[in-house]
Amino acid sequence: MKTIIDIKSLIIGVLATVLFFTVIGAKNRNNANFDTITANKINIVNAKGKLAAILTSAKGQGALVITNQEGEPVATLASVEGEGKLAIYNQEGKVVANLASVEGQGGLSIYNQEGKLVAALASYKGEGSLAIANKKGKLVAGLGSDKGEGKLEICNKEEKVIAVLASVEGEGELVIANKECKRVVTLGSDKGEGKLNIHNKEEKPVVVLGTNQVEEGQLNIYNKEGKPVVALGSDKGEGVLGIANKEEKVIAVLASYEGQGILNIYNKHGKRIATLQANQDSDGVIVLFDRYGDFGWSMTGKK
Repeated sequence: MKTIIDIKSLIIGVLATVLFFTVIGAKNRNNANFDTITANKINIVNAKGKLAAILTSAKGQGALVITNQEGEPVATLASVEGEGKLAIYNQEGKVVANLASVEGQGGLSIYNQEGKLVAALASYKGEGSLAIANKKGKLVAGLGSDKGEGKLEICNKEEKVIAVLASVEGEGELVIANKECKRVVTLGSDKGEGKLNIHNKEEKPVVVLGTNQVEEGQLNIYNKEGKPVVALGSDKGEGVLGIANKEEKVIAVLASYEGQGILNIYNKHGKRIATLQANQDSDGVIVLFDRYGDFGWSMTGKK
């Protein structure tokens, strides 16, 4: 049987086939899938055709640049000297933050509008550290770990350390320094007990407030040579005041003894030469001794 082909139908079929492949081709061009793309630079644009991002190679290392609506870079992610770095920019194009790997350790840097470094969070020698700077970029505070223990340093505007709060051998310590960075005050824990030291400008202790051997309070005062001249404390629950000369020899002791007051005076040889006290009857007593400490004379206030 002879088949007769309608010319009109044939033409319509061919046109429909061409249109189908054209649509499919256009669709594939708008939504292409590739296993690998090799290029030196790729520009990404937004819906308005303006540049939104750049993927490129800089000095043989990869870099991604993110831009704002004006096409200005606001962020970059790149490899710098073999280590990763993320930089954030403000509207003026100035770097305001950096997140990077430096010598194999992480670091975060924060900058102000003038481009001055005002904060840095980093790993230093394997331990964490935080540095704070003023608006001029000068260091004013540092918080970190030192030999596994916490440490906070405060600096003046000349970047000199004037205060340190730290853990020392497991105990807390606060050190205050003058503008020459010399220690003038130390407050801390010494073998589990509190201690306050006041130093002169030569850093020698002149006042020490702490505890004595029987775990009672004691205040020691030193001369400028660092020698003790006054001691005020508690002995067996009663107050004691000791006065020494510059040779560190005790020359006077004022104390509470069995609930009553007593004052002993000593000569430069350490011999007691006078005693003023209340006796067992609560009467006043004066006792005088010779230069060798031998009894010489006494008198009571009883009539």
